Amino acid sequence: MKNFGRTQNLITSVWAEGTICTLRSFKSNVRALYWRVAPIDKDHKRLLERPVESDTKIVYTKYVRVGEIPLLVEKWRADGVIGMTAVFLSEHATEMDDSALQRFLTEQAGLDIGRSVTIVRREHHSFFNFGFEIK
Repeated sequence: MKNFGRTQNLITSVWAEGTICTLRSFKSNVRALYWRVAPIDKDHKRLLERPVESDTKIVYTKYVRVGEIPLLVEKWRADGVIGMTAVFLSEHATEMDDSALQRFLTEQAGLDIGRSVTIVRREHHSFFNFGFEIK
């Protein structure tokens, strides 16, 4: 696993690479992730507290701050599907509708999200899923 930080324009990111084993309970999963990824600020810590489904393995996670908006960009594997997710704190995503979230990720964060996307909004986190591949 590599941990390093870099600043490029308005984007600050921290990468953590490697497979993170998903444990049965959410609290255990968060502890396992914290063991591999040390939060660098309170927003990063809150993003890492997002729920992860029990059958999902996080392949890597990248903490990004685009302007004032923090998010995690993660690659994951579940049930033969590999995909990507941009995780927002809900207070940053509530003012954007689905198309505004998509524009933000492509135009501001520079992500290539493709055509097939799903968006899930929850109380504390919002999830923008993209880049699906069947493996």
